[in-house]
Amino acid sequence: MTKEELKELGLSDEVADKIYKEFVPKGQFNAKNQELKSLKESVEKLTEENNSNKELKDAFTKLKEEAELKENEYNQALESMKKQSAIDRVLQGANVRNAKALQGLIDWEQVSYQDGKLNGLDEQLTGLRESDGYLFNNGEVQINGVKPSTPPNEQQDTGITKEMFNKMTYSQKEKLYLENNELYEELTKGE
Repeated sequence: MTKEELKELGLSDEVADKIYKEFVPKGQFNAKNQELKSLKESVEKLTEENNSNKELKDAFTKLKEEAELKENEYNQALESMKKQSAIDRVLQGANVRNAKALQGLIDWEQVSYQDGKLNGLDEQLTGLRESDGYLFNNGEVQINGVKPSTPPNEQQDTGITKEMFNKMTYSQKEKLYLENNELYEELTKGE
């Protein structure tokens, strides 16, 4: 409706002007309505995409947390392996007879592993060497086996014959030399 059409209906200029200022033509109204509908559809589409993005972000965050957790587990396992390897090396160097038995006596809460070094283990090993010395080899060479009886024509006090001496290993002969030098000299006469 135009302003002139309102005047033809018998309205004054002043009333027609007021109505016309607030009046929106049907074409313009329909265009604005269509624009509003289009914007609402765009908002719905963006909301759906945003939800999809949120789901992707949530999935990404979850995967990232899982990866960090696995990395932490891996690093802990690696550090544990390094620590155990260092423990094994220290126990081997300490001439331990039974490492498993000794490990049960060690207070592991007092042992720390940093930068490839064990702190607190040497002190405990020293204490255990004093209190439970049987768990450590003291550089002694052990001769395993049964001592045969001495033949009547040999000396009765030593129990080692010339034949037995010849069958001894180098370390056994060395031990005999250190422990009973006179017998060693007697058995090696003529060699």
